[in-house]
Amino acid sequence: MAGGFVDEYGVVDPIFNLRSSRRGTRLDLYGEAMYMRKAERWLVAMNATTPIEIGRVRFKLGAESDVFFEKTGRRYGVGPRIVVPLSTRVSLASAYQFVSDGEGILRNYLLINVP
Repeated sequence: MAGGFVDEYGVVDPIFNLRSSRRGTRLDLYGEAMYMRKAERWLVAMNATTPIEIGRVRFKLGAESDVFFEKTGRRYGVGPRIVVPLSTRVSLASAYQFVSDGEGILRNYLLINVP
């Protein structure tokens, strides 16, 4: 698929994205390869989550990792991920990554599952 990142000035950085996922009863796996044209950067990402239930509260807990291929070299990121269902088709995911260059990444996603 294709899309873009929009910066604070309204400038669009076109992206091209390839994704794959596999949902199981005990483990969900997700992989992604994305090219950011303006930044000339590749991102290869993987994450895995497993369902957790504490009392009546259900969520998914796991990890995500990224490898950034940039003009200046490679950077690696890894960290925890939590996914909280808001409805049967909508979830909120939050993840923090510790990155090899010392810069941390905090991400929040609104996940919408379309049949």
